[in-house]
Amino acid sequence: MKDNIERENRKAFPKFILFLLASALGGGVLGFCGGILGIQNLENAQEAILKVLGVIVPWGIPVIMVTLVLPAWLLYRKANKMFQGWDGEEEELPRKAEEKLNYSLLFSNLAFILDCFFLSACHMANTNQGMFLTIVLYCLDLVLVVFLQQKVVDLTRRMNPEKQGSVYDLKFQKKWLESCDEAERAKIGQASYKAYFVTAQVAAILWLITVVSNFMLGTGLFATLPPLIIWATLQVVYTVTAIKQERGGDPL
Repeated sequence: MKDNIERENRKAFPKFILFLLASALGGGVLGFCGGILGIQNLENAQEAILKVLGVIVPWGIPVIMVTLVLPAWLLYRKANKMFQGWDGEEEELPRKAEEKLNYSLLFSNLAFILDCFFLSACHMANTNQGMFLTIVLYCLDLVLVVFLQQKVVDLTRRMNPEKQGSVYDLKFQKKWLESCDEAERAKIGQASYKAYFVTAQVAAILWLITVVSNFMLGTGLFATLPPLIIWATLQVVYTVTAIKQERGGDPL
C-alpha cells in the first residue's frame, strides 16, 4: 500500500509542478499585458462598461422575466398537465414531469440571481425613474419566482406523497431530505459534492481575478475577500459536516 501511494505521488507531482509553472506564466503574461495597455486604457474600458450598464439596467429584469421566468412557468404547467393526465401505470411519464419541474426550478433560481445583480446595479441607471422601475420589477419578479417554486414543490409532493416540507418553512431543506429514501439521498450527495467541487474551483479563479484586478485597476483589498470567504465557508462546512457524520450526528 505504501509503495502504491508513493508511486501515485511521484506520478502526479510533475503534472502539479507544470500546472504551477503555467499558472505563474499566465499571471506574468497578464501583468505584462496590463503594463502595455496602461491603467488609463483599462480605466476607460471600465468607464465604458459602466455607461453600458446604465443603459441596460432598467431593461434587465423585464428581459429575465421573458427569457427565464415565463419559460419556467410554462414548464411547470406542462408538468402539471402531464401529471393530471397520468393513468398511474406509465412509469416514464412521472420521470419526464419531474425533469420539467427540475428545469423550472433551475430557470427560476437563475432568474432570482440575475434579478439580484440588476437590483444591486440599479443605481447605475441613467435616471431616477429607471432606478425606481428596477426596484418595482425586482419585487414583482421575486413574488413570481417564490410563488412558482411553491407550486413546483407542491406538485412534486403530489407526485411523491412521501415528501415532506413547505417552501415557506425555515427548515424546509431538512424536512425534505429526511423524507427522501436512500437512493434519492445518494443522488443528492453526488450532486452536492459536484457543486462543492466546482464552486471551490470558481472561488479560487475569482480570487485570482480580483488579485490581478487589484494590481491593474486598484480595485482594493476588499474585492479579494468575498471569493476567499466563499472558499473558506465551503471548506469549513464540508469538513465539519463530514466529522459530524463520522460521529453519527445530524449533518443538518
